[in-house]
Amino acid sequence: MVEVKERPKKRIRDPLKMRAYREKWRKENPEKWKLSYTESRRKKIEAEPWYKMFICMTSRCFAKSHHYYKKGIKCFLGAEDIKSIWFRDKAYLLERPSIDRIDPDGNYTLENTRMIEFSENMKRKRGRS
Repeated sequence: MVEVKERPKKRIRDPLKMRAYREKWRKENPEKWKLSYTESRRKKIEAEPWYKMFICMTSRCFAKSHHYYKKGIKCFLGAEDIKSIWFRDKAYLLERPSIDRIDPDGNYTLENTRMIEFSENMKRKRGRS
């Protein structure tokens, strides 16, 4: 008796078809998707601690319900910029690093952003308007 090997599935090359396939898989396997997504994000944050600051900073600026968005504070930094600030200010030596805007009314830019200790940042906390 001759064994018939299954042919490997062809890889999807079309980006739109690939996106549709991923969406379908995500809807069919919500628990697996949630675990794989959160696990990959957790690993990235462990490997690159500045990435969590990037996520939090952008969510503050782009969430329409957040007071930063309402005040018009913009984020002009990418993940690589946060990484450079991390090493520029030696945030890896801090116990609990926190991103701080030097000018509280200014945007997130390389010149207006620094890493300081979280407790120090909380002392600088301004009233919300």
